[in-house]
Amino acid sequence: MRKAVFMQYETTCTEGFVKLLHKVRANFIGSSQEWIWMVADGAMAHRSNVAKAKMEELRIHYLQTVSYTPESNSIERLWNYLKKEVTKELLVRRTDQNIDSFKGIIKAACDSVDYERQRRAALLNNHRYLQSLLEP
Repeated sequence: MRKAVFMQYETTCTEGFVKLLHKVRANFIGSSQEWIWMVADGAMAHRSNVAKAKMEELRIHYLQTVSYTPESNSIERLWNYLKKEVTKELLVRRTDQNIDSFKGIIKAACDSVDYERQRRAALLNNHRYLQSLLEP
């Protein structure tokens, strides 16, 4: 069984992506010689020379999703979930609408994204798409 790895940064940068790559390798259950397949969007941090060299070193294959295809990107399912959770909470707290309250609602929604929700998002969104890419 494989573990999902989730990291949150305020911006997408090469330094943060390289930290994620190390975390992915550290959490991988299997041989350190076994290659890992990583599916991600085409953000510049994912395609930088530094990131490419680190992926090669850590034995991580990078499969870039096709632009403008939300069905190939698991995060879209998670964004949808977070939007529903935040909206639901805002409707309940109609009188408490300050910025700190809003930040708290968003943090609580993000904290509710557990391993199982990540796994379901990845499987439901990507299974057929990835299968079509990997089949000869």
